Amino acid sequence: MRYPNGSTNRPEVTSPFGPREASGNASTYHRGGDMVGFEIIRAVASGIVRCSGSAPAGWSNGGDQVWIQHDGFFSKSLHQARSLVSDGTYVNEGDAVGVMGSSGSAQGKHLHFEITPGQLHFGNYGQVDPLAFLAARISGGSDFPARDAYGAEHVEALQNELRAVGYDITVDGYDGSQTQAAVRDFQSKNGLKVDGIGGPATRAALQSKAAEKVGRNITSRPTSEVQQLVGANPDGIYGPDTTAKVADWQRAHGLEPDGIWGPASDAVGFPTSEQLELDGDLGPKTIKALQISLGFTGEDVDGELGPKTIKALQAALGFTGDDLDGEIGPKTREALQRALSVNVDGDWGVQTIKALQNFLNHGSRFTAAPTPTPTPSGSEGIDNRTGRSIAQIGDFLASLGYSRDRAGVIAFQASKSIDQDGIWGSTSDGLAFPPAGSVHGVDYSFARPDPAMLYSRGIRHAGRYLWPNSKGITRPEFDALSAAGIAVWFIYEEDGRELLGGRDAGVVVARKAEALLTSLGLSNYPIYFNVDFDAADGDLAQILAALDGAASVIGRERVGLYAGYRIIKAAFDAGKITWGFQTYAWSGGQWDARAHLQQWSNGQWGDTVDFTRAVAGEYGQLPVTRTPDAEPEPTPEPEKVLVDKKLLDQIKASWSALGGLLSKLWS
Repeated sequence: MRYPNGSTNRPEVTSPFGPREASGNASTYHRGGDMVGFEIIRAVASGIVRCSGSAPAGWSNGGDQVWIQHDGFFSKSLHQARSLVSDGTYVNEGDAVGVMGSSGSAQGKHLHFEITPGQLHFGNYGQVDPLAFLAARISGGSDFPARDAYGAEHVEALQNELRAVGYDITVDGYDGSQTQAAVRDFQSKNGLKVDGIGGPATRAALQSKAAEKVGRNITSRPTSEVQQLVGANPDGIYGPDTTAKVADWQRAHGLEPDGIWGPASDAVGFPTSEQLELDGDLGPKTIKALQISLGFTGEDVDGELGPKTIKALQAALGFTGDDLDGEIGPKTREALQRALSVNVDGDWGVQTIKALQNFLNHGSRFTAAPTPTPTPSGSEGIDNRTGRSIAQIGDFLASLGYSRDRAGVIAFQASKSIDQDGIWGSTSDGLAFPPAGSVHGVDYSFARPDPAMLYSRGIRHAGRYLWPNSKGITRPEFDALSAAGIAVWFIYEEDGRELLGGRDAGVVVARKAEALLTSLGLSNYPIYFNVDFDAADGDLAQILAALDGAASVIGRERVGLYAGYRIIKAAFDAGKITWGFQTYAWSGGQWDARAHLQQWSNGQWGDTVDFTRAVAGEYGQLPVTRTPDAEPEPTPEPEKVLVDKKLLDQIKASWSALGGLLSKLWS
């Protein structure tokens, strides 16, 4: 591979890729690189010319141009003086394809050069930094070639995929020598071009190989519970280590050691009870199910809430020493309520028992919850980094039975499964004092948290991506989340900038999203399209046009938008969206009251999920009805003019006579 000047030496760049100050009609986000200092433009790699000479529709500002489809990406050369190739021509790396010029809207002679991963399309979206992309592929060009070409998120996913097929590497978003060595080894063993760069083709092969190598959990049992049983790290991720541990466990119990956790393994590992009716009655059936969940077997499953059962429950809730007294006192009742994420009032009423029954029906097991410590009178030692008063925080902690100090903060953080740093920050505050009527939820991409675990942590809805690879939701995952009592709503994102392509881009992404939704056997759900960057004012017109394009495909009633405050507000004000998913990023502390979802804290649970709360009763979790387009008014038929037939015959005879007379005069 080489630069458009035909060399492996980088040409002079007058305007790089990315944000820029622009004048006239120029975009404030430059989607290519402007280069000067050479005359002949050459192919950066072999490929087929798909467009040459005159501009495609919507690209007239680029003047004379050449578009080439390469292996895994396509390139565009704009503002040429003339093209040197024709459509359909196969070109080799280094072949001359054009002459540098200043056609179109160019301000001076230069080459505007773009690279877009994937197959050719005519939308103005998806471009990556062409200089970084090429540098990553030219010897000595970059220490982190995949990161430079595709971004940190791409590399993190690549590293996770390498780990999934057995490579022991660090996941840090930087493809240094360790990652490159793993990529080269994988490429050499799987018939791929060996360049050490984890691009789309390598990742596709990794995903395919991982699907063959890694086992899976095909039951409703939370993966974290399976991991605890077999001795794997209970992180909820069914990777190679869990697969190996499951296979060892299966072998020890006389089962087929295939590494897949299925019904046969589940029946041996977790003796089950019948599904409970959610009646709020702590009767023998519920107690038996509780005993089974606590590991009781045989005659010990007697349906009696005796000291042995209570002690086992207390131990599962994290009690130790003298607190393991086998009695149902206030501490035990409150600890169970905290574990079930219900109101902590010390009363095992109908709502608490219903929550317990639902918890047991999903095959869940208790994990240790922090035990409250005596409450001192003051609130000393709380590192408060919010605007809330220390006294209010202390009162809140005391209401849960925690101490009014750093230890109490840590206990509360542990109960919510967030970082236990003892600092009262925005995440702790948001969980303790959520907006009235809001519903706690998450959105996530490549992670696969167990639905039952999500429910046990108080999650009631989840935003999931429509995407064809491991980032996207599958129908079994949708069904599992729904069965666990977690509503699902849908997001579509490519690089977060695809809406900058205007109306055409909106049409393209909506068609892709709709096809993915249909592939799940679902229809008519709202879809949130993403503006996942701090969009400038100059980008707004293109974004709004893209939303129009999306509406033309799926209907305005289903068009949603993820963005910061300014863009969400502008889209609502212009009537371009029906659904709003606002992130705290780029919002300056402001929330648009019309948004249905608020992404208020990112990178939780080991950077696997973001916290998103629903602040409206409906937020895209239900199908909607599209209002049919209005029927056009019927075109009135022209009025019929009635003419007397006798009069018409007289007119015809007169014209005929006149014609004869004129003929005689001219002859």
